[in-house]
Amino acid sequence: MHYIRQGVQSGELPIFWDLLKILICMYIKKSAAVASTKMFKTLAYDSAKGVKHFYMQLLRAAEEMITVPDQASFNERFLNALPNDIRHEMVLCDQVSVDFTTKDLLWSAALQVDHAYDLLKAISAYKADTQTVTSNNFKNSNFAKHGASGMPTKTTTTLNNPHFANNP
Repeated sequence: MHYIRQGVQSGELPIFWDLLKILICMYIKKSAAVASTKMFKTLAYDSAKGVKHFYMQLLRAAEEMITVPDQASFNERFLNALPNDIRHEMVLCDQVSVDFTTKDLLWSAALQVDHAYDLLKAISAYKADTQTVTSNNFKNSNFAKHGASGMPTKTTTTLNNPHFANNP
């Protein structure tokens, strides 16, 4: 606004577009930045989306804030929002610290943890899939139909059994 006041005093009237840009920068940017600050403070880790996605969301919110947090504050917010097992993995195994880890090191640790969890999910899905196939193969096998003796198994119901007491 000081720029506009100086222009008016020197006889140069501001252009409407210049005034509009100044107002946009003053008010709309501040309201968006307040939302980003709130998002940065309340953002939560979602296990379905992974560590990498959470890191990117947090970084985007931090960059849109009026006062961008320093690296230690960002690291602290990021690590404290993670579940205990992931935090343990990053701090003890990847040697990530709140005070001394750069963005690049934190990003590479996040990628490594995310990749490891994706592999574990894939292995679990593969094991579950092979167990389903194995159990279906057993149900359809001759061993399941004929039993250990090789003879077809008898299936009798209690309703057809003459010794059943409640049979009419």
